[in-house]
Amino acid sequence: MRFISVTMPFAKSIKCLESAHATPADVYLFWLAIMSELEQIFKENRLQLPVSTMEDIRAISNQRFNELINNAPQDIYITAFFLDPRTP
Repeated sequence: MRFISVTMPFAKSIKCLESAHATPADVYLFWLAIMSELEQIFKENRLQLPVSTMEDIRAISNQRFNELINNAPQDIYITAFFLDPRTP
């Protein structure tokens, strides 16, 4: 149950990004949603995860976010997000 709850934000995002209508802007948007949902899970700690486990999950998620978004050779996802007419 814990594993499913923690990985569910990633699974939902992957399923949505497999759509033929997904754009690079959606990649950034879904990453923000994943990080937000994980933070909510950890803040409430309804899964009663040990602090060290939550820190490990955060570290892995942050590392992957940095690899894909922050430290990417080009800022395609952020640029697409800000240029997307759907972005308020």
